[in-house]
Amino acid sequence: AHARLCTVHVHVDGQLHLDIDDDGVGPGEARDGGVGLGSMRDRAERLGGSFAMVDLNPGTGVRARLPLAVTT
Repeated sequence: AHARLCTVHVHVDGQLHLDIDDDGVGPGEARDGGVGLGSMRDRAERLGGSFAMVDLNPGTGVRARLPLAVTT
């Protein structure tokens, strides 16, 4: 919430690493009753990956790790 700057980093090394950071008020102060973060966590886990929030003080980070499908 109230972010002015957001950075997105993507890295691939057998899985997709997606890191999103902002300079907003932080996860503890941005509660609005929404379901967005829970929905992102559920989707990542259904795909066999992981999802985490990080308090950057100030700001919030989101870390998603998703497996990549291997085709033969």
